[in-house]
Amino acid sequence: MDFATEIIAYIGRFHPLVLHLPIGSLLMTFLLLLVSRFQKVPLDKAIRIGIDFSFAGAFFSALLGYFLSLDSAYDFEALKFHFWAGIITLLLTLGLSIVHRMKNKENLFFGGFLLTLVALSVTGHKGAQITHGDDFLSTAELFETPPVLVKIDSLDYYKEVVHPIFVDKCISCHNANKSKSELRLDRYDLILKGGERGSLFNSENTAEGRLVKYIELPLEDKLHMPPKNKSQLTQEEKWLLTHWVNSKAYLEQKIVSLDEDELLKNKVISFLGIGDKVKPADRSVLAQLDAAGFRIKPNALH
Repeated sequence: MDFATEIIAYIGRFHPLVLHLPIGSLLMTFLLLLVSRFQKVPLDKAIRIGIDFSFAGAFFSALLGYFLSLDSAYDFEALKFHFWAGIITLLLTLGLSIVHRMKNKENLFFGGFLLTLVALSVTGHKGAQITHGDDFLSTAELFETPPVLVKIDSLDYYKEVVHPIFVDKCISCHNANKSKSELRLDRYDLILKGGERGSLFNSENTAEGRLVKYIELPLEDKLHMPPKNKSQLTQEEKWLLTHWVNSKAYLEQKIVSLDEDELLKNKVISFLGIGDKVKPADRSVLAQLDAAGFRIKPNALH
């Protein structure tokens, strides 16, 4: 990417900021239209201003979106639907501005506005999928009952530790729709493949591998990962990732025994939230139970 394209792509990063203007403006204008239509309140001037402002906002949002798409981190095939849906929304907004200036076209204007809101919703949804992933509105996790772990002696280290860290801190920039530096961290095989700078790992000197090296760089370094404007890895997460690399466990996805390494076991237990201490019972409650004839013995707690 040449310097001029990089500047244009940088300007495109304001797309997520600007896109909220036409969304809010269109919704507010539609509310004014409902009041005008059903309460018989003359709001034509305010509605026209709202539509024109929405069109201007949609135009600049689409332009910045195109600039942002020039960033090589984005897969244009994944952007294509969102891009054309945005263009359709822009043209529909322009159509609303034209129709509103015509006489006796109230029903056409109202129907067109509804269609524009549908197009806006679809465009926004696809944009959110690109940013947050295809399953960002999935309700599956709401109805899943995670297994309650009370003891652990082995686990799939990649699946239970590494992948959750990547999902929380890395995958938003390294996924199927957006792969900065041509690196994807959403699949095990693609992690091993690496990105445009090569492999993340150095089997001869693990400390020189890009994964370990980049997470330990100073926050201000442009190669520090995650970038300073993103949620950062905790010290515990850094330790767990570094252990994964140093032990060369990344070479294959397998079950790792924890009983042989007490420090690792404690780190994993802390990360997974296993074995959290239970707060002692309130003394007043214990006194009430005792008065009621209940007896609590130490072995009842095991």
